[in-house]
This record gives sequence, C-alpha cells and structure tokens, in this order.
Amino acid sequence: MQPRKILRTRIQQGDIAVLALELAAQRANGTISTTALKKLLIDKFKPTEGDAIPTANGYTPLFDQIVGNLVSNRKTPTSMFAKGYASYTGHGIQITQAGRDFLKTVPR
Repeated sequence: MQPRKILRTRIQQGDIAVLALELAAQRANGTISTTALKKLLIDKFKPTEGDAIPTANGYTPLFDQIVGNLVSNRKTPTSMFAKGYASYTGHGIQITQAGRDFLKTVPR
C-alpha cells in the first residue's frame, strides 16, 4: 500500500512554533511582541489565499489567528510554553534557556 500523501493548503500552528522561538532568540532580551511576530512570520511564510480567509468572527484572517493561537493555546501540553521553551509576557513571548537548548537540537 502506498503511503498517503498529505496535501496541505494552509500554514499550521506547528509550522510556526520553532520559527517563533528562533525570532525571539534573535532579540537582545529574547522577547518578541505578538505584533512583531505576526509581521515577521507573514514576511517569512507569505500566506496564501487559504491563510487569508476570515475566521468565524469574519474579521480576523486565518493566519493571524494561527499566530495568536501560539499564545492562546499556551496551556496545551504540547505547546512551546507548556514544554518550558518560552514564557508569555502579556504582550508576546520570551524564549527560555530550555527553548535555546531545544533550538540547538533542531535540524538545520
């Protein structure tokens, strides 16, 4: 049986978590606001039409919600926050030493 191909037309939350940590690590204090994070991630991923469709509220583009979910889902056991890789500052994320150590294990 052939392996099933997964066709994705949208950016997923997991796609951006490692990049969010990397972007925070590049800052002098290891902190990045969610506003700056969204801008940098848009520049990096260049969201497609599928990522620009409005969410259920009709106002927020799907990509903005995906980035926002990094923070709002922070209590999920698999999140970068729950794993201790970052902390929430109230306005963004701050990478921890565990997050910096984790980035050293990520293949380049």
